[in-house]
Amino acid sequence: MLVSALLGVAGCVAVSAEHAGPAVELIRTRPAKLAPSVMATAGPSLGAVPADSASSLSATPSAVPAVSAAVQVDPCAGPGDATKTTDLTCADRKAWFAKLAWPQECEHAYDATGIYGIPSIEFHAIAKGRYIVAVQCTLGAYQGYSIYLLYQEPRDASAAPKAKLLSFRTYVAPRDNVLERTSTSELWGQAEFDDAKQELTVWNRYRGPGDCGLLTTYGFTNGQPYVKTMRGKNVCDGQFVDPAAWPRVPAP
Repeated sequence: MLVSALLGVAGCVAVSAEHAGPAVELIRTRPAKLAPSVMATAGPSLGAVPADSASSLSATPSAVPAVSAAVQVDPCAGPGDATKTTDLTCADRKAWFAKLAWPQECEHAYDATGIYGIPSIEFHAIAKGRYIVAVQCTLGAYQGYSIYLLYQEPRDASAAPKAKLLSFRTYVAPRDNVLERTSTSELWGQAEFDDAKQELTVWNRYRGPGDCGLLTTYGFTNGQPYVKTMRGKNVCDGQFVDPAAWPRVPAP
């Protein structure tokens, strides 16, 4: 039996063939910077093959697993509904953008960041047919910014919509223990709207850990914002304190 085995080995031809499947890049409708390419390769090396099988091997195509290059559907594509104020989709946001025409910079930031595909728009009723519209523009590194519009539904369907970009009083901190008054339409920070109280609270962190910043609550009179309360910690000392316990700051 040993002799037969040796003869069997002598009659074999060692064939080594490495088969690499074609690289297939997953194509998406979003820009390349938002959708990393997905590459797939297949095909391990073959081991020893008997001589009588070598000819059939050369004539047989390599067996490469099928890879589906599926195309992801653009979540913002398709018709949107600029009459809805709840259960909004990304396509609805695009329709509202065309209708209310908020700043292009905000929409460009939205298109270029990871929140693309998430509606990131909310309508908060402050009176019948009157809304504060919160539009998130970007997430940022540790916090993003949003803009806010006062929107009045037209009484006549043929009338043009009325929307006004709101401006908020706040502070900027160029350095520790220095606050400078300013007005802005871009509110940076973590924002929450209380529909029952009709208040907007924004926690603006001066840096990622959140050990310094401003906590501001805005109320609205006839749709115009004003500072109700403001708390701040202007020294970034690495010591985290609940922003609700920060000292009060005079309204700017």
